[in-house]
Amino acid sequence: MTLTAAQRAQAAIIEDLAWLNAGADPEGCCPAGSERAQALGFTTERFQGYIWLSGSTCWLSLVVSLQPGQGHLSELIRGLLERGYEVRVPNPTEDMVARLIRMDFRPDSLDALTWLRAPG
Repeated sequence: MTLTAAQRAQAAIIEDLAWLNAGADPEGCCPAGSERAQALGFTTERFQGYIWLSGSTCWLSLVVSLQPGQGHLSELIRGLLERGYEVRVPNPTEDMVARLIRMDFRPDSLDALTWLRAPG
């Protein structure tokens, strides 16, 4: 049985959760304000939610800006790209898609529900 890109991504997230639950320290889930998230600019002063790190990919799966319209999300994305992360946004809202297009994101060729931008 061949898995779709979405199924593979979901499996990776489940695997990351298993590592977290086992007490390991994978990149995995980074809640706003955690040490790793803070280092990436994902602070509790600007955001709520979490990001996922998997190798050189950062998933912005649940990110809520506490100060909408201030450019904090764009700044976070620029910082991630500068650090060499590919940034992926699964299932963005219509408003978010418009913002992603302005930031040169494109739909993933294997999973049209996920938008991505590679560094560089």
